Parts: sequence; structure tokens; C-alpha cells
Amino acid sequence: PLDPPGSFSWTLLDPNKLLCEVVQQSRILTGLFKDAAARSPHTMANPWSLVVGFDEFTPGNKLQIDNARKCMNLSFTFLELGNHALSNELAWFTPVCVRSKQIHLCKGGLSNLLREYLSLQLLGTSGLATAGVPLVLDGEVVLVFAKITNILSDGDGLRVAFDWRGHSSLKPCFK
Repeated sequence: PLDPPGSFSWTLLDPNKLLCEVVQQSRILTGLFKDAAARSPHTMANPWSLVVGFDEFTPGNKLQIDNARKCMNLSFTFLELGNHALSNELAWFTPVCVRSKQIHLCKGGLSNLLREYLSLQLLGTSGLATAGVPLVLDGEVVLVFAKITNILSDGDGLRVAFDWRGHSSLKPCFK
């Protein structure tokens, strides 16, 4: 287990299985991915660009905000789908939604959650960077490879995700 007794424990499901299922069930997404694969062929040597974004969301009445319901949502998409798709919520997949108060109870907080998520999506047994993700597009199986090129969040989200504690703290090495 990742968490000490009495703290919040969590399970992370495979985001690549979500991608496969949603694309297979949606004719619009199937067409979008098929067009993108024709425009920009992908191989392990020439992977697509994975975009990961995360931010907090507070549901409900904007005039009476209940911070106990605030959630951290993490979504991903691919640059090769095109500018029109990137501005459409249909092309964004959201495999992670966790209450903000619960994140602080996890061992390692958001930075550990982000590490586990990226490891699973990119380096897992069916990872985008290792084995590729098989998408069924109109009966044809297309193996999608990708590498992370963009991480999107506001300043506070990046501070929490990378565990920055101010200007004099240790900075992570992105290499």
C-alpha cells in the first residue's frame, strides 16, 4: 500500500483502457483519430504528442462555494488531433478526478499521484511510450505511441504537483 494506516488510499485505473473504450464507442472520435493517424503517422520512433492538463474544479453555486467539494481533475489529449479538437471537450479524456482534501491525505500528495499516473499511462505494460495503445478504428487496429510534450496547469497547480515550496526550495530536474 502507498499510504500509512488511517490515511486516504486510492486506486488508479488504466487511462489507456479508457482511451480505447471511448474511441471505440464514439463514431466522432473514431473519425477524428483515423484522420489524425492518416495526417500524422506514428511509430515508436515518431510518437504523437501527449498533452496532460490538471486543475481544481469547484462544483455548484459560484456565489456559495463549498471547498469541501473541490476536486482535482486531470485530463489528456493529443496535439495531432488538431486545433479544432483541442478546443473541444470531446477530444479530452479525464481519467482522474479526486477531492482536493483527499489528495493531502495521500502519501506524497499530488506529486506522487501525478508520478503514478504518468508511469501507468506512458510506461505501463500497455503504455503509450513502451508497447503502444491499440485503437480499433473502423475495424482496423492502429497502434498509438506517444510521448509527453505538454503539461498544463495554473501556477498553483504546478507548485503543488512538483512540490515546490518557494523560491529557495529544491527544484526538480526534468531530464
